Amino acid sequence: IRRSTVETMAHTLAASVSRDTVLLPLILQHNQDAALLEAFSTIWKAKGLSTLGLNFSLIDRPSQWLSLLSQMDLVVGMRFHALLM
Repeated sequence: IRRSTVETMAHTLAASVSRDTVLLPLILQHNQDAALLEAFSTIWKAKGLSTLGLNFSLIDRPSQWLSLLSQMDLVVGMRFHALLM
């Protein structure tokens, strides 16, 4: 996925959500996801919205991922296995 596509998605989603929406960037493959999610988060914060950072290295079981994701109102994934959860 191109960075410009991620930036467009960030602008569009930020304009579409309520002001109390909190972004939780899930980095599943650090070397491929970190820069794109950082670009998304930067735009998100510039629009006055909040992000929540978690230490995902502490999550090592699928049940932990499922528990975390079950608490979300909306999940937007860029990897197929993220959406399977």
